[in-house]
Amino acid sequence: MRIICYSLLFFALHGMVPSGHAETATPPQDADPDAMFVLRHHDHVDALYEEHQAEYAEQPHMLVRRGLLADRKKHQVEIFAEASGLPPNDLVEFMVISETSGHDYEALAISHARPSDIHAALEFIGMEAGEPLNPPGYRYFPKGERVFITFIWTDDDGTRHERRAEELVLDDRTGTSLPKEGFVFVGSQWMEENGDRVYAADRYGPQSIVSVYNEPTTVFDVPRAVSQRDVYGVLRPYPERQADYGQLLRIRIVPEFTDGQRRVADVALDIRPGTEDDDAPILLTLLDEHGDPLHEEHSLHHILAALNRIAERGQTPFMSLRMDEETPLHELRDLLRLLRAFQQEGELHIEPPRPGDLLYRAFLPVEAHRDRANRPSQALELHLERRDNGLTGRLIQIEDHRQRREDPFDPEITEYDVASPEALQEMLHEIQHALPVLLLFVPSDATYGAVMTWVRPVMDTHPMIHLFL
Repeated sequence: MRIICYSLLFFALHGMVPSGHAETATPPQDADPDAMFVLRHHDHVDALYEEHQAEYAEQPHMLVRRGLLADRKKHQVEIFAEASGLPPNDLVEFMVISETSGHDYEALAISHARPSDIHAALEFIGMEAGEPLNPPGYRYFPKGERVFITFIWTDDDGTRHERRAEELVLDDRTGTSLPKEGFVFVGSQWMEENGDRVYAADRYGPQSIVSVYNEPTTVFDVPRAVSQRDVYGVLRPYPERQADYGQLLRIRIVPEFTDGQRRVADVALDIRPGTEDDDAPILLTLLDEHGDPLHEEHSLHHILAALNRIAERGQTPFMSLRMDEETPLHELRDLLRLLRAFQQEGELHIEPPRPGDLLYRAFLPVEAHRDRANRPSQALELHLERRDNGLTGRLIQIEDHRQRREDPFDPEITEYDVASPEALQEMLHEIQHALPVLLLFVPSDATYGAVMTWVRPVMDTHPMIHLFL
């Protein structure tokens, strides 16, 4: 397992606000109609749809939708699309988009099939949609089973081409095509619009079907943590591997596994303090999806060995955390620091927290932000201190009036005594601070439960917690 970097997560997370386009075959509102891709094979695909409806009417293992065929016996879906014919120096952000997307200037193909129909076809052949990227819900990795996607086309001279989607994109950083890892069937997002349930990839830009970065509304996502910024400007059409502009494509989609095996392995890590009879300060138990332990001993070494066994059988562990209330904070921090180092795309993903629990990143703040002058913005500070065998608090508000970062830092400080969690709630309501963020400064030997007694009542209004010990 390789080590990944922990990017700064300081600002409050915001929900996605769709900027929708009408569900018609017209350009999106933000697209240039003169630059829109013109589908050459629209009538031909309509004719094929009618032919397939008649041909497969009595074959229940076949699903026919406009622009696609799904075969449950062969475990495959084929969609009809057209090549965008991107020039070699253009940028690639999408493998496939819908015909009303308007992003053909950065996509390899435009699908005749609707994204929601493709989703239905994958379910028809036995797959279940996973979960797309959702930062407001603390999901930072796409989760789900993978598919392999192949582009098929025939030139005018009869030459047949069959290429995995990854082979069609050149990465300037490596000088070669993308790794053949497949794509995750995340299934886009379902959203509410005027009381109706709307499939995001059908209605809202970019109307991605297959993306090369983690796009929250795409149907198929890359199986790694890749932001749009990570790949912008470095991915291009692979020369001599592209179909001509407007060429009819068949895009075949097949599951990675058809024998019941799964890529996703849901596991839970139970964390609790050791007793005087134990050899370790904390006891760790990795549990499978049924709640059964995957090892006998309770050390980190045995946890990592169990995770490696999961990876060796071709699965990706998605780990939820179960933190006992009596666990000392410093023990949790040290453990989570190690887990963060092992969390790597495609190898281990830590799941969103259970309701009422802290996100694991809360225990691993940017240490430089202890210094108020080093922060990008000033959130409220909550200092918890021991008093009479319990904890009492001070809420601190920092007003930074600098016009520029290079100006001398001379903040205005206001302190409020908050003797109880109820007093903290009242003071937060009274202050109405702009940032829904709390920086907690707490004794390192305090227990998780003691701190959560203060934090849980305010997590709805201040969901971003950064815990400094």
